[in-house]
Amino acid sequence: MTAIGSYRNEIVSKVGPKVVKDIEGRWKTVLKYLAEKNIHVLSRGPIESYFPCFTGNLFAPTAKTKKNAIERELEVLQGIQESASSDRETKLAHRYSGLYSVAKNLPSKEEVNLDGTLRMHLIDYVHQLQKAIKSNPGWTNEQIQDQMSNQPLARSGVVSLDGIQKWKHGGFEATLIVAAMLGQDKRTLKVDSNTTIENMGAFTQC
Repeated sequence: MTAIGSYRNEIVSKVGPKVVKDIEGRWKTVLKYLAEKNIHVLSRGPIESYFPCFTGNLFAPTAKTKKNAIERELEVLQGIQESASSDRETKLAHRYSGLYSVAKNLPSKEEVNLDGTLRMHLIDYVHQLQKAIKSNPGWTNEQIQDQMSNQPLARSGVVSLDGIQKWKHGGFEATLIVAAMLGQDKRTLKVDSNTTIENMGAFTQC
């Protein structure tokens, strides 16, 4: 179904419209019976196929193309978060189409915690901050701020660098500000020269 969704015209030209319609009809029947059992399937295949920003190979997505797509989608989501609340659901449904409808049909009403995914992207930002300070001991805080403003998460408005306190030999402590998004208020996160994904601290409400 991923192939038909991505290259329908080419497949129709090779096997004929009758075969393609038969496959699609059988697939819709399977999805219908699964939905009746509260089993909701991403009918187009991998989740990357629902991200408009994804430009890689859907059949063999690389870590880089996934990461780039997620960073760009986070930027879009930030814009949707900042829009009028009455428009958000419409914009999400339009942009993410089948993915959004599947999410809406899930039986669980518990709040989904996306902090784990956010932390995976924040640690890349922290590693770049550690590298910038260690490699440029003579830089001022303003120069460090300028350097970090070019990072993807900063350009997308997801994170910004606040106070920095530098020590000797590349040591430092800094505060990151994480923008309000996906139902969360604006928060801060303390990081330092030894921060890793394993020891990253907790978010603090602003």
